[in-house]
Amino acid sequence: MKKDFLAEYFSEGFTIIKLFSLNDLEILKKNIFKKINNEFKIKYNNLDNYHLFANKKNHINICARRNRYIKLDSKTLGKIKKNSKFNKILLNDWGHKKYSILRIGALVEKKDPLIKDACVFRIARPYKLFKDDVGGVHFDLNYGGRINYNLDSFLTIWIPLIGFDKRYTLGLYPKTHKLIHPNNLLADNNNYISPVFKKQYTDKFNLYRPNLKPGQAIIFNSNLLHGSSFNLGLKSRFSIELRICNDLKFK
Repeated sequence: MKKDFLAEYFSEGFTIIKLFSLNDLEILKKNIFKKINNEFKIKYNNLDNYHLFANKKNHINICARRNRYIKLDSKTLGKIKKNSKFNKILLNDWGHKKYSILRIGALVEKKDPLIKDACVFRIARPYKLFKDDVGGVHFDLNYGGRINYNLDSFLTIWIPLIGFDKRYTLGLYPKTHKLIHPNNLLADNNNYISPVFKKQYTDKFNLYRPNLKPGQAIIFNSNLLHGSSFNLGLKSRFSIELRICNDLKFK
């Protein structure tokens, strides 16, 4: 018997909701096209084969934090605001629906500010060809390179634009949102904004990668472990990540 989405969210640390239409996904992809085409100085509109035409220099520039985000239009923002399941999660988790969608970069760097009504996009090329596109297992709680102890600061929504089955989707570690994760097991020489944990810690937990339908999104707790989501398919994976920040707790 399938769990109620609210029960699943609180029990497992995540749930899957229908958020966008196929047309919504195309709008989001077009906004990413603009970013990529500005870098390549060409008109290219097939993200599936991104790994075939992006050279190393272009890929590094596109994936730099200063470039790897898009602004969300009013229609997209409205779809999120009106989603009944999204609103029920906020009300049952925070007790209110006062939030901001913020692109969070490296807050420890003065030239990397918060950007309102924006989200990051992520690219993972096929793992057989590119081994370094995906970060390790981490949680989002310590945002922007800062330590955060407030579990109600924000939650995350992950939405695939290309790549929807479990070869492509985000790797999740159910129920780990209930744990206090040990800082002494963070990986050495961590180059990521979100802390990456050592395998000796994360190997204790079971990885789950769901099959999704286009327009579905994973909404998850900021303390949930996730990551090491290698692209095991043949196409380049594109996804966006929304940070839903609690206006009463996010600082």
